[in-house]
Amino acid sequence: MKNQFSVFLLSAILTTGVAPVYAAPLMSPSSQVIAQADAREKIAAEFIDLLVKGDTRNALERYDASLQESITPQSLGEMWDDLINETGPFQKTTRILTSENSPNIVIISCEFEKVKRDIFIIFNDTNKIVGLDYVQI
Repeated sequence: MKNQFSVFLLSAILTTGVAPVYAAPLMSPSSQVIAQADAREKIAAEFIDLLVKGDTRNALERYDASLQESITPQSLGEMWDDLINETGPFQKTTRILTSENSPNIVIISCEFEKVKRDIFIIFNDTNKIVGLDYVQI
């Protein structure tokens, strides 16, 4: 029985062949994708700087126009104040990067007095902010 299985296995390999496995070359992102990620990271960093300075009016200008009607400088300031009340004063930004899974999300890692937070800034296709969230790291 073992011999029959060995013969069957050998004949299967010989008749079907062993297809070589080729790794597809990694495709590097286009210069346009890189430029857009760089632009979003710059906008996100400026946005956080404006919030830290308390300049919510200029920070709000980074939002998509359709959201500027529902978000006010005051509500944006209150959101930031709530974060500061929970985390302590802002200390510094430690990292800014574009999400590998979604190029529309920029993640800014921040240190506050009490904890560290990742702030997620979501962009639309025209590099306007459409969402903001944060998580403890």
